[in-house]
Amino acid sequence: IKNKDVFLSQARNLLAERLLKKNSLNTEMEKVLISKLKIEVGYNSVRKMENMFKDMENSRAVMQSYKDAK
Repeated sequence: IKNKDVFLSQARNLLAERLLKKNSLNTEMEKVLISKLKIEVGYNSVRKMENMFKDMENSRAVMQSYKDAK
């Protein structure tokens, strides 16, 4: 990959779109891809992608707590 910044930016945008639209076929495979990217380009380059997953998991937990409290 000649321009990793462009690639990573596009990968982040596509991941965000899949997560928000909930059309990711397999979140475990997404996490595997992020792990492989981390090895290739370094942790700092994929930190935002990992944080997207954490944010989505936190959001689900908060929404479930809210629904359970009703």
